[in-house]
Amino acid sequence: MKTGLIIAAAFALGLAAACGGTVDNTGTPSDCQATLSGAVSGSGKCTIAIAYGNAANQLASTVTISTPIAGVQGSMSVIDNTSTTLKSSYTASSNTSSAVATLTTTDGQSGWSQGFQKSPAYAVGTFSESFTDLGSNVGTSSGGAYFNTHGIFDATLPAATSTAATGTITVHVTF
Repeated sequence: MKTGLIIAAAFALGLAAACGGTVDNTGTPSDCQATLSGAVSGSGKCTIAIAYGNAANQLASTVTISTPIAGVQGSMSVIDNTSTTLKSSYTASSNTSSAVATLTTTDGQSGWSQGFQKSPAYAVGTFSESFTDLGSNVGTSSGGAYFNTHGIFDATLPAATSTAATGTITVHVTF
């Protein structure tokens, strides 16, 4: 996986934590529903946080599956390096700077990953994120978060070559 994607994922998780990146206004990430199909199938709860940092002019949307679904857990992030304003959709062909998703089995033996960055060009798997309700933005001079957003995140993650994984996992998240 490209170094830029690893940095993007670390940024997304750090930004969501640092900015209190929540989607509801209770101070915790909002619940969402994730469905996995393909090499691993199952459904369960996940959380989503959307946060931004003004100094970096970056916005990150991060979905986390911390309670394993069919023995798989991980996170998916979409990073926009062009704006702190939430857009109605993000895809590889539109306005996204990078996206990264990683799912691993709880024993660490198998993994699936998706990655995209605009420059330098790199793409493995697919992703899209769309919002049916952009919710509200609460921020300070340094950054903030979006609350009460609703939408869909989809990704296709091929097996990571350095693991025992086979096949592809399709992830569908509603929030």
